[in-house]
Amino acid sequence: TISKLLDGTIGLPQAWAEVENLKRELSTMKRNITDRTKHLNVAQRKIEELHGEVQVLRAHVVKMDPDLKRTSTSLGFQVVDAGDVEMAWIGSKDGFKLDLTAYKVQTAMELEKAKAVNLQLEREIEALEVERLEMKSQLRLMSLLKGERAARLG
Repeated sequence: TISKLLDGTIGLPQAWAEVENLKRELSTMKRNITDRTKHLNVAQRKIEELHGEVQVLRAHVVKMDPDLKRTSTSLGFQVVDAGDVEMAWIGSKDGFKLDLTAYKVQTAMELEKAKAVNLQLEREIEALEVERLEMKSQLRLMSLLKGERAARLG
């Protein structure tokens, strides 16, 4: 646009109109990106919730039926390979809502515990680093004193 304007190919009104058109396209693209980001965030929350449900269900099933044969057939699955417990869907079941409150609290507690351990380890590392620097300076001082003593002895 600027090069066309400087070359004289288009006039100022046409260049201004083109700039305004590009601004409109940019704002449309920004709105589109915002809408898609919102949609993506909603989908991500749904995925996280489903992941939590799967984790809770897996933990429950493993406690109740370690080899998964009884559970899979009662849910409408058929065990295809007993080695890896691959299952094939053979019926449809109505969905149900699973309460993930306890799972979310447990995972949040585990995360906080890990953060606390990490913080404690960082503090210990910092203390060890201070101690290392003190020992390094003491070693330099001792070597300086030994060097002076050796120089006096000849």
